[in-house]
Amino acid sequence: MNQPIYAVVMAGGRGERFWPKSRNARPKQLLKLTGDLTMIEETVSRIKDVADVNHILVITNQEYVEVIRQLLPELPEGNIIGEPAGRDTGPCAALAAALVKERGGGDAVMLLLPADHAIHRRRELAEVLRDAATMATERPGCLVTVGVPPTGPETAYGYIHCGEESGRIGLTRFYRGLGFKEKPDLERARAFVEAGCYRWNSGMFIWQVNSLEEAFRRHAPELKELFDDPLHPYTEGLIGALPRLGHPTERLAAIEGMVPDAGEMPEGCRFHPRCPYATVRCRAGHPPLTDLPDGRQVRCFRGEGRA
Repeated sequence: MNQPIYAVVMAGGRGERFWPKSRNARPKQLLKLTGDLTMIEETVSRIKDVADVNHILVITNQEYVEVIRQLLPELPEGNIIGEPAGRDTGPCAALAAALVKERGGGDAVMLLLPADHAIHRRRELAEVLRDAATMATERPGCLVTVGVPPTGPETAYGYIHCGEESGRIGLTRFYRGLGFKEKPDLERARAFVEAGCYRWNSGMFIWQVNSLEEAFRRHAPELKELFDDPLHPYTEGLIGALPRLGHPTERLAAIEGMVPDAGEMPEGCRFHPRCPYATVRCRAGHPPLTDLPDGRQVRCFRGEGRA
């Protein structure tokens, strides 16, 4: 496989799911839960078996950028990127893919991985990820995820419904994905395990950037805009990324968040009316309706009880 492999680690958790050990200042990915290393250090250590350190990116919240840079000094500083506001996996994946495309081109393979997995069989993991990267390049348009055979009817995990086997590379088997099932109740979880064709959803994804871009174009056009416009409102205030894209930082507005609701958009606003992020928080004291330096208009909800 000639295409470069880029690994993107999602490390944006805010310490809400592992309380009281994790707090806002020390989310799970910054804790030492399984050994002498933090979860983010363990994750990057495993990834180095698959991707060069210069091709490993970490996307986190702005407040964790410096501490993660200290934990991962082997990574270039510009590879640890702080989001201005926490978002879900979809926007994070779109942003990461846009950055990978800028650095490695549309044919680059991108691994999207959580920062808080405990995985001890790292050699087997590296083999699976490399095989998945090969599958993603051999079948253009293919989006690959990693499933874990369930050991019991867990209700805390999502499930992947697997169809017929579609190929093998090395020891890795690939199946056609028939859909994701969110965290089920106990009865449905038992049915999934008994059926034998469901796997736990690991949250690890592998694809070529062009394949993901096309999938967003077809199924989530509002996220496709992140590929086309690095100055999309989602990226404003981003730490570590935009200067590499060659855009003058003085164009960035002091705005954190996304665009107004479609029903509240001022006339002439260029923002996409179906963008799912519906609030803007202004940190510069703008009046409720303001003209930005680049000609855009934005409504500021400061003082109106909205964050």
